[in-house]
Amino acid sequence: MLAIAFLVTALSVGVSIYTLWQANPTRMQRLGRNAAVGMRSSTTMKSDAAWNAGHRAACPKVKQGSVLLLVGSLVSLGVLPFTETNPGTALWGVTVCLSYVAYLWLLLVGFKHANRAAQNLTSSANDTTA
Repeated sequence: MLAIAFLVTALSVGVSIYTLWQANPTRMQRLGRNAAVGMRSSTTMKSDAAWNAGHRAACPKVKQGSVLLLVGSLVSLGVLPFTETNPGTALWGVTVCLSYVAYLWLLLVGFKHANRAAQNLTSSANDTTA
């Protein structure tokens, strides 16, 4: 059990650090619209301007989620020595699960902000052409 818990915790730390590093609007602007990384929706993929506006809007929530996952992962790392007991395993599991729930929720909120920012940009562009 300890090996699996350590692997999951290490993976969580890696995911949080990667997401925190990637959640930089400048980095996403340099990366450009793509099919692999970023807040990809039909609205944010319409133009480079929509892509950039969406990622600027999503960045704070994505960073908050990454920090929460990192803190939760580090706390669960501190609980690892106690996973040999049932209460320790339960505490570790709850910590990891709550960290991921908070992380995913903030990613979804960030996605909503990105989509709204891209829609506002698209609708304002349509208003000026009309």
